[in-house]
Amino acid sequence: MEFAIILPLLLVLLFGIVDFGYLMYRNQSMRYSAQQSARMVSVATCGTDSSCSLTPAPASVVMAKVMCQTQTLSGLADISTLGVAVVLARPCVKGNSAVLCTEYPQTAVSGVSTGVAAAVFGKVLKTKAVFRIESACTTDALISAVV
Repeated sequence: MEFAIILPLLLVLLFGIVDFGYLMYRNQSMRYSAQQSARMVSVATCGTDSSCSLTPAPASVVMAKVMCQTQTLSGLADISTLGVAVVLARPCVKGNSAVLCTEYPQTAVSGVSTGVAAAVFGKVLKTKAVFRIESACTTDALISAVV
């Protein structure tokens, strides 16, 4: 009898812990990908692959490479919903700053703690990496874009 009363509470607690852990993992994955991509852009290394799914298409191939690199580094299961934005200061010269932002819709694994997760993280997980440009941009085509 007592077990029937306690079991639902223990399951909610267990699923809440799993959901929170998964949300923290996704948030950390997004931070890592944003920081690594920002670091690579700051030293004018913009990735090699521009063939990922980007909607709308970015303004340049260089920007597509940065965004694809960020999506790949994130390690998230559904990278097509990972939004990436890069804003560079004008002119794009050494010493100026730039910002790389990512966002990903948060969902709970079990669905039990969706409301709590939304209250803690919001409906969209967001990260931002501000970096100092160490090497001048090799092309003026690397302009602000949002995917």
